[in-house]
Amino acid sequence: MSLYNAQELRRYGGKKILIFSGTITASGNNRANTSYPIINVKQFKECTFFLRCSALVGTPGTFVVLVETKHPAGAFYETLATFATLTGTGQSKQDVAANLGENISLAWTLTTFTSATFTVYGIFKIM
Repeated sequence: MSLYNAQELRRYGGKKILIFSGTITASGNNRANTSYPIINVKQFKECTFFLRCSALVGTPGTFVVLVETKHPAGAFYETLATFATLTGTGQSKQDVAANLGENISLAWTLTTFTSATFTVYGIFKIM
């Protein structure tokens, strides 16, 4: 976990963190992904999440991305935010002005499409 300087966070209004960027071929999550692992966010109090889907390949269907927080009592995850369901390329934004928990990850559902290329960023704030 990286702790950030509180004065710097106040001055710049938050910290931009890349949560995931890549192509997926099935429903799943990033919990075991070594390039984009679970992120420790207990220092932060709120976040604006940004999803950008640049490619959806295959028979038209739906693509849903969830931001999840790890349950403190075990290896369970609860949905913190759900991006708009995409049926084509596009973007979505979700504001979370509540306790983010200690760790966050992403989960996604890819229905009918054979692959999706997407990026998720978060602007994390301490206030």
